[in-house]
Amino acid sequence: MVQEAADGAVVSNYVGAQGVYAREDGEEITHLLKNGHGDVVAKVTDGAVTGTYTYDAFGNEKAPDVADTNPFRYCGEYTDSKTRPCTCTIGSMILGGEDVRMLNGAR
Repeated sequence: MVQEAADGAVVSNYVGAQGVYAREDGEEITHLLKNGHGDVVAKVTDGAVTGTYTYDAFGNEKAPDVADTNPFRYCGEYTDSKTRPCTCTIGSMILGGEDVRMLNGAR
């Protein structure tokens, strides 16, 4: 997966199989550490912990850092902090702080 800027230049590469495990920004590689549930719980760059994440029972981050650019959080899924601080997509559901929307009919 590649994240691009508006002008088409590559900003970051996200690396992983069956989930994202690292982010490459030029020469710097940041590894995403996950718990057994798949939640990203820490970021490690050059052997040092550069960020940690904790969640409540509903997947809301307890102490979000607005300057953190890592989009992968709860369940290791992409989190859209621009449209709503706690919106993330898990499978066919969009989870928010107050609602759950199905993208496809439940089967």
